[in-house]
Amino acid sequence: MVLYIRNHGTKQFIKGKPIRYGYKFSCGGTSTGYLAWIKAYQGAGSLLGYSVVVTYADLLPKDFPCEIYFVNLFTSIYLLKDLDQQNIRATGTIRSNRIMDCNIMKTDVLKKRPRGEFDFRSDESKRLLICTWNDNSVVTITSNFDAVQPGCGVSRFSQAQKKKIQVQQPRLILHYNIHRGRGGPIGRTRIFRFIGYR
Repeated sequence: MVLYIRNHGTKQFIKGKPIRYGYKFSCGGTSTGYLAWIKAYQGAGSLLGYSVVVTYADLLPKDFPCEIYFVNLFTSIYLLKDLDQQNIRATGTIRSNRIMDCNIMKTDVLKKRPRGEFDFRSDESKRLLICTWNDNSVVTITSNFDAVQPGCGVSRFSQAQKKKIQVQQPRLILHYNIHRGRGGPIGRTRIFRFIGYR
């Protein structure tokens, strides 16, 4: 969200965000942190979710192996299957209401398990993987190329034991955190700055 106070037809309100009023932008960056594309939301009929990713995935070089990482706003099972057919590797967090008929452990059940517990399922072709992991909250993630094992241990603070403990983390979540974190320089450069009004 880019902060904008005055009235305009495409201005958005999103409850719970640090910047609640303004313009909504979708952007993609490279693994080195450079901005590759940016698209402003232009009201009803403009690209949202699935369409945004597919439109810009078509611009990727076909002979160069690419990996795309995205947040749950964009992720769906259909999107990952379509990207897999185009030989584009993709991983993204996914909302629990978008995993369709997958018999993965429910969020409420996994919350009651110890920290670091996870459950995963794959489709018949073994091309699509869905994994839920219990950290501070339950994270659901899906990928069309990555795997759960070998996992790694991550350090987390335990309120019960009052010390840092090692928690098991699936490999695809490790890769997601590494690559999604590369977009940080885009935000830090503050491409869009708030302009004061009299």
